[in-house]
Amino acid sequence: MPKPAEELAQEFDYTDPETVERLYEVYAALRARSGAVHSPRFDGHWAVTRYEDVVEICKDTTGYTSTRGATIPDVGNVVRSIPLEVDPPEHTRYRRFLGPRFRKAETDRMEPSVRRIVRGRLDRFRGDGEADLVPALTEQVPAIVIADLLGLPEQDWDAFRAWTTTMQRTAYSGDKEANSRASQALAGYLGDAIEARRGSGEDDGGVLYQLANGRVGDEPIPHDRALGMALLILMAGHETTANAAASALYYLADKPCLRDRLRDDPALTARFVNELLRYEAPVTGMARTATCPHVIDGNEISPGDKMLLLFTSANHDERVYSDPDAFDLDREERSHLAFGYGAHRCLGEQLAILELKVIVSEVLRVLPDYALRPGTEITHTPWVARGPASLPVVFTPSTAGEEVPA
Repeated sequence: MPKPAEELAQEFDYTDPETVERLYEVYAALRARSGAVHSPRFDGHWAVTRYEDVVEICKDTTGYTSTRGATIPDVGNVVRSIPLEVDPPEHTRYRRFLGPRFRKAETDRMEPSVRRIVRGRLDRFRGDGEADLVPALTEQVPAIVIADLLGLPEQDWDAFRAWTTTMQRTAYSGDKEANSRASQALAGYLGDAIEARRGSGEDDGGVLYQLANGRVGDEPIPHDRALGMALLILMAGHETTANAAASALYYLADKPCLRDRLRDDPALTARFVNELLRYEAPVTGMARTATCPHVIDGNEISPGDKMLLLFTSANHDERVYSDPDAFDLDREERSHLAFGYGAHRCLGEQLAILELKVIVSEVLRVLPDYALRPGTEITHTPWVARGPASLPVVFTPSTAGEEVPA
């Protein structure tokens, strides 16, 4: 028999299977209970539930540090993710170095390449009449886009996707040996790729070349910092976008009227993506560590306490959003915390939005009548990166280059 949401909130564990599938019901109970709820999981941490408190902590980089890990639990990277796991002023220097590559004008230039990748993946199965869109599409596209951005061979996406997935699974299961193997393999792969480009006169246009040969201030970028930036771009750049894309396609699967609206007015796709990110943020939350005493909604926070900032809960805060658990394409409240807030707001935000818009528009063009396979029960990943674990669908088959009648 299902537990009451209030009981799940009392014993809060964001990885609990029942909580994962009733997440927003549990979050509502959490917010009603307190702005900060203590969880015993992963050696104990505070789950911060309300929009205002999450924003205040994000803004306070002195009272809450990112240097002691940005995820709960730690996924096992061999070096810090840069600039995510450093504070200003060091954070500012490295973010400024990476920033130009992720500006909207720069990422917009990638649209033809992203569209080519999406169409290429769709062409592989559009004639089959059925597919699981997670392994066939949404896991692949962001990984290939990031490989291209970094300057890595496209065919290597499957290897680093496997390493990062293993790191997540083993971080939650507690299998430290398997976690270390995957972490070392990924770090070794990226580290070798960086060193192969150091001092090379052959600029392949990838971010790894910039990291290997760039300077921050008057100094070359140290190897550990270059590796930390590469790890962050690779892991965050494909995992979160893959989950967001799967959530978008899942939400549209049984809503033909909404799909018709998006096809009839493609300009609405940007608004759909924005509301989808609020409604089903692909990152459950990020971590901070308190550096001094705080009080949140009457709860005393001590130095060293871990804080999990629940972006997914804050995006459904009834103090900020009208009817927050409804998906409203015409919602007036346009801001959300899917990409975080403040100094550590997601660097790759514009690239993620571009990929989501292209994936949605191309799927609606090529698979206009796709629907969940009858009898399918969708479950979600029980990790910080949240999305449908699989998405089996059926559709009218078509051949590459063929336009499917609406």
